[in-house]
Amino acid sequence: MTMQMINRHLQRADALGDDLNEVVGASLDSGPEMDALATMPDKERYFATNQQ
Repeated sequence: MTMQMINRHLQRADALGDDLNEVVGASLDSGPEMDALATMPDKERYFATNQQ
């Protein structure tokens, strides 16, 4: 894994904050999906990550 890849993972984790726990292991657990979630307003991201 390159330093660039590690930094990208860290940026995603930082951007998602506590919502990251809801994403891991779900269908949203991919780079492009997490990038999209990171750009959403908090309320929309909450509903997107808490659908069951």
